[in-house]
Amino acid sequence: MRFLCTLLLGAMQCFAQPNVHIRGHFEGFPSSNYHILIRLPASFYTSTTIAQGRTDTHGNFETDIRLETTQKVSIDCLGYRVDFILSPNDTLIFCNPSRTQSPQVQGRTAALQHFLYESMLLGRDSLREKPLVRHMSLDNYSTIINDLADQYWERFQRNCDTTNAFLTTYVTASLEGQKFLRKQTHVQSQGETSRNESPRFKLLSDDARISDLYLSSIHQHFLGASLDMGLMRGAFFVTDSAHWEKTYDAMLEALKSVPKTRELTLGQLTHRSLFTRGGIGPNGRIKKFKGLFERFQHDFPNSPYFEAINEAILSTEIHFKPADKPKN
Repeated sequence: MRFLCTLLLGAMQCFAQPNVHIRGHFEGFPSSNYHILIRLPASFYTSTTIAQGRTDTHGNFETDIRLETTQKVSIDCLGYRVDFILSPNDTLIFCNPSRTQSPQVQGRTAALQHFLYESMLLGRDSLREKPLVRHMSLDNYSTIINDLADQYWERFQRNCDTTNAFLTTYVTASLEGQKFLRKQTHVQSQGETSRNESPRFKLLSDDARISDLYLSSIHQHFLGASLDMGLMRGAFFVTDSAHWEKTYDAMLEALKSVPKTRELTLGQLTHRSLFTRGGIGPNGRIKKFKGLFERFQHDFPNSPYFEAINEAILSTEIHFKPADKPKN
């Protein structure tokens, strides 16, 4: 089904009038395949290609795409991906000097992209990998992180278009998620000395679900781990599903006031639980358990996320019946 949706989306892109022009340069990637991708609404992690081609002998390429709304657009060249926030009628001109440097952007979108990368809302966030300061109380460290977020927000208001509702919501939610994740990194770095400390989690409106950083902070708060980390390592390893079920129960109750965010994050949790590895069974093979699948089916019988979950069931060869599509 998703394959058909991808074909349909590609056909629509071909016939629709392009409204975004992209001119890029990937240093060190001559005559290389590139893909331009967006995230479909009912997808959790995978993105769909809406344009593709090859760079020239100098690593340059030029193309046009169509966007209906402001959204994140990813450009992948031989596995090297950069992200941008683009709107209809934008022109993106960028150069990627190396894998270790942020993209250099010119023209109309430059101020926004520079802000997103300088504030580390896109790209690598060094403060999520290593705390800014060690051996400091959570309260004091939180003050530093909050001050940084305030500076980022002031810079956004000063340099970027604050009339775009998507942008302001995305930046607000991303800053909130970034603050929590950075503080959590600090807590985890302290080991046993801060075992009982936890940064304050702030629940935002349903609109905030457009930010991956904010969604990551929700899972970090309830699960105690990032779903992305499990994805990068190939699988989560737990002895049974009790921890996942406890997390599901807590999120189901705590996120009642934001039903769309609740359905999305519980769908993500269910999807990722299907990749969990359990203990070794009597036959010497790693046991797989159903996780939260039946729970999600019961709680969200008409969810648009069943397609993504069904694909996970088939890809992991889990032998139980996929979700039935809702009847119209």
